[in-house]
Amino acid sequence: MPQLPLQFDIYKGMKGSNGAVQFSLQHPYKFCTSCKKKDYTRSIDMCCGVKPNDKEGTIFVDITSAIGDNVYDWKNKIKVALSVTDVGIILSGMQNASVGSTIKLMHDPNAQTATMGKIKKFITLSSPNGPQEGFIMQVTESNNGENRTHKVPINTAEATILMVLFRTAIPTMLGL
Repeated sequence: MPQLPLQFDIYKGMKGSNGAVQFSLQHPYKFCTSCKKKDYTRSIDMCCGVKPNDKEGTIFVDITSAIGDNVYDWKNKIKVALSVTDVGIILSGMQNASVGSTIKLMHDPNAQTATMGKIKKFITLSSPNGPQEGFIMQVTESNNGENRTHKVPINTAEATILMVLFRTAIPTMLGL
């Protein structure tokens, strides 16, 4: 039976501005390339006559903009899958942030395929006034030259919770 995702949400649409971001932990699993079965217990050694691949956990980030007071445009959300390395980069950047600090990541969901480069996702976490004033998370998706951007401010309390959750998630993501 799949383990339930662990989720942390930040909503900032009280006045119809900014948006919302959700962080969801996907547990590690074994994946059978033959039948596409996912084994979250990671107990199977053979499936359909093949050895399943071990997949590390992921933190999915869903971000969207507000379209009214506490109303969010989830149909136009941007989803990004953060690897354990991405989580480490963000965590390190948040811990060492100073005034004007910026953490930038770029994802190409179609990397190493024929459609490589057609869709790119840019994740930026900035601290224009220093970490004591919080951060701004911005995600931009570029799809064949058309851009969509969502951003959400993260206050210091939310940033502290996020860093604790990221530290705690890393061993789970690695299956430890």
